[in-house]
Formats: sequence, C-alpha cells, structure tokens
Amino acid sequence: MFRSLLILLAAAPLTGSAPPKDVDMKPPLTLEASLSSLGGNRGGRAFLSVRLVATAGEAAVMTDRFTAVVERTEAKATVTIRPTQRKDSQGRAVIPSASTLGVVKLRPNEVAAVSVPTTDAPPGANPSVNNLDAAVSAAAAGKLELTVVYEVPDAWAKRFGLTATTVSGVATITEPKEKPADDRR
Repeated sequence: MFRSLLILLAAAPLTGSAPPKDVDMKPPLTLEASLSSLGGNRGGRAFLSVRLVATAGEAAVMTDRFTAVVERTEAKATVTIRPTQRKDSQGRAVIPSASTLGVVKLRPNEVAAVSVPTTDAPPGANPSVNNLDAAVSAAAAGKLELTVVYEVPDAWAKRFGLTATTVSGVATITEPKEKPADDRR
C-alpha cells in the first residue's frame, strides 16, 4: 500500500509550482518597428513598418484589420494597434471574417509583417498632434521617440485562435537607401 502511494505521488504533476529558476520564460513574441521616409530630409512621406517575431514556441498572430490609437506628448508618442471593433446601427458588435484578419502561424525565429492602419485624430483633437502620419513623420525626422504596441485581447484570441498578448518596441530609424545611378547613356 505504501509503495502504491509513493508511486502515485511521484507520478502526480505538481500544481501551482513555479518554473525552475534556470528556465528562461520568454514572451511568445517580440515586436520590431522601423521608420523610413521617401524623399529623405526633403520633407517626403514617412512610413512605419511593424514586424512580429516568434521567440518561444508557436504563435498565431493577426496582421490586418487594426485600429491605431496615438497618444503623444512633446518628446514621445505611443501607437497602439489593436483589432478593430465595430458596431452596427443598433449597437451590436460586427464580427469580422477570420479570413480578413491576416492570421499567420509563426514558429520560433519566423517573422510576420503587420499592416499598419492609418488613423484620423479623434473628434475635437488637433490633427497635427494626434494623428498617426504626424507622429510617424516627427519620429522619422528624429523629433520624438515612437513606441509601437501590438495588442490582442483574450476574447479575440479565443474567438479566432490567436495568441493573446501585448508586446511593444521602440521604432528605429532606417537610413534611406540610395537610388542606383542610371547607367543609360
């Protein structure tokens, strides 16, 4: 009897225990963001590129149908991209088709490009301060630091088979590539 109890205890999983200290608990994703501009310092349009990188195990990510919310101060801006949530005229949630969300299943060290939405300033706000284009342009010009946050809530993750997570990263400025010289003579 004692032997059976000992075997049962040894085989039973430990619940509520913390992972060993030598195990690195990485988040499932990291976010990389970069800023580039057309026209260089001549006032061309700036672009924000966002990539999600799987770091630990597999992750299912959404790459399309986002809303961007911009919060900005004098020296910093945060762009939060989250699933677009719409309502019909009667206040009911309009649920998108799973195929329109651009779901990508990533394995470790694989990357998915996120379609960054454009946004208008909220009603009554100063559009030059709050809109996405203005924040991206100012960050690409080195006038402020831009942090990008990717957010998928639990409810969306469960409904569409996504990885529920919030990850962020500071956008880096990429140097414009020089246009190759025209060799036609």
